[in-house]
Amino acid sequence: MSEQRLLGMGTLVVLSVVGGSSGSLLRWIPTVQRSLVVGIIVALLVMVVAGKPTLVMGLVALLGLAVSIRASQIYRPLPPGHYQGEVRLVTDPRPTAQGWRAEAKLETGRRVVLSGAGFSADPLGRAGAGQVMMVEGQIRSAPDLAWFRSRHLVGSLVTSRAEAAAGVHWYQAPSEWLRHAIIGGASTLSPGPRNLYLGLVIGDDRFQFRSQRAQFRMAGLSHLLAVSGQNVAFVLAVAAPVLRRLGIGNRFALTLGLLIVFAFATRMEASVLRATVAAGIATWSIVLGRRSSGLRTLCLAVIMLLLMDPLLAQSVGFGLSVAASLGILLLGPAISRRVPGPAILSEPLAVTLAAQLGVSPILLWIFGPISLVSIPANALAGWAAGGVMTWGLTVGVLAGFSPEWLASILQMPAQAMVWWIAAVARWASRAPAPALAGTEAILFCVALVWLWWTRDWTGTMVRLLRSVILATVLIVSVGAIPTPPQSGTELLGGGTWWIETASGRSILVIATEADNRLVDDLVSHRIRSIDMVILEGGHRRLGQIVADVERVAVVGVVLAPPDHRVVGGRRLLEPMVIPIQDGSTLSIQPTESGIAVAVQE
Repeated sequence: MSEQRLLGMGTLVVLSVVGGSSGSLLRWIPTVQRSLVVGIIVALLVMVVAGKPTLVMGLVALLGLAVSIRASQIYRPLPPGHYQGEVRLVTDPRPTAQGWRAEAKLETGRRVVLSGAGFSADPLGRAGAGQVMMVEGQIRSAPDLAWFRSRHLVGSLVTSRAEAAAGVHWYQAPSEWLRHAIIGGASTLSPGPRNLYLGLVIGDDRFQFRSQRAQFRMAGLSHLLAVSGQNVAFVLAVAAPVLRRLGIGNRFALTLGLLIVFAFATRMEASVLRATVAAGIATWSIVLGRRSSGLRTLCLAVIMLLLMDPLLAQSVGFGLSVAASLGILLLGPAISRRVPGPAILSEPLAVTLAAQLGVSPILLWIFGPISLVSIPANALAGWAAGGVMTWGLTVGVLAGFSPEWLASILQMPAQAMVWWIAAVARWASRAPAPALAGTEAILFCVALVWLWWTRDWTGTMVRLLRSVILATVLIVSVGAIPTPPQSGTELLGGGTWWIETASGRSILVIATEADNRLVDDLVSHRIRSIDMVILEGGHRRLGQIVADVERVAVVGVVLAPPDHRVVGGRRLLEPMVIPIQDGSTLSIQPTESGIAVAVQE
């Protein structure tokens, strides 16, 4: 690896650490004056002109330090209070149990989470990113969480009144046209496939079912549910026949225009920004007549983005995008040379393996165990995901301006590919495959690498050691296969799992304060059927959780309070006593406010 690549990688690491820690580790540093930042920029320009790459990288790292400290000092949560005025939506409103939620920018430029319920929910639900709304409500301070800092959110604004005031900026019109055409072209699909289709093509994951997200996460396919750098590559691939016929200058201008339009259409997601800037740098290198390696382009793109917004380093999506790209660039070629079979099969598999290895440390750190089924699942679903993206950006746009009957015909191939992706996710989420946690995953990867590296070694001791390691890997893998929980297990999200003594029937008790994490935990435990669901409360939010549970498992009977509002629930009017496996009994008693469930010895 050349000196410039090493310097670029080193600067990338420094800026990532500085940007990631700017919200905590650097708070003790005094205020950085703007004159210092300007001085560093001037010195940087001088070093660029003088052709001093080592000094340039040092100054870039110093500039990143100064900008990160400045970003940390500027970020300050808003104090609680009343607000009345205009806001501009930054994201599309997302449905919640109470109404709608979106990110918005206040008149002062500060960003908040805007939520609406009751009378303010309907106007907010009809709005879109870029629109201006007149709102009134109460501001709450933002919690000290990395997610809020990474998106520059300084508070929450709970509205009591909201109404539309103005449309989007003129420069966003082409992006809105593209977005509305793609959404209109997907209107002939049923809700589940449509939500997945829009997530694959433009990253619109607002209406995806929680059960769908849980299955994709367990299958290692969650990156397909939202837009990523892969989408940018398909945009340029679709436009390639036109771009090849243009001169260098016109090609750069059209490429830049396409990248900007698509970035606005996908709401400037972090992974798209990374891919957009990288594509812009690569295109500019072609204009200058220079060759730019993928690693150098990635480093430059990440450095530019972290200098513009150091808090991006705290974004999980941005980190996963960079890690996947690094894995593909550093490990992809070596893996591709060692994977047997024709190139049409070995190269996609090599890319999948490299990307998975790149993102595994982050996934283990943040989301927990990784299922080994993710590798075959990505290999099976990857081609279809690419097909849906390409189809949606071409025929899908045409379908948006076609009659309903014609749009339905045009979208038949996309519907088939979406069905295949969903089927792969459903199969992989239920497959009895090992799910490895931190230490287990590290030892598993080290053992596999050693076995691969020593495959040609000979000798009695080597063969014996290889057999011992292989047996250990198999034992660890079998022991890491998720199994249904034991009777009396408390699940995440407010659920308790019981097994009846006589018949072995499974019983899931859902607490009044349950949340959507329950669906994730059911999927992680590979629970495919539930004989009885007992709801301690009867409000509509629990009904939504039950609907998601029914999408991931076959549910027998749902018992709900007498005054419930759960679709498909059966009213419990008389007390019940069920013997459970530990020798106790489960007492189920209807009350005025719900159902009381107690364990009696």
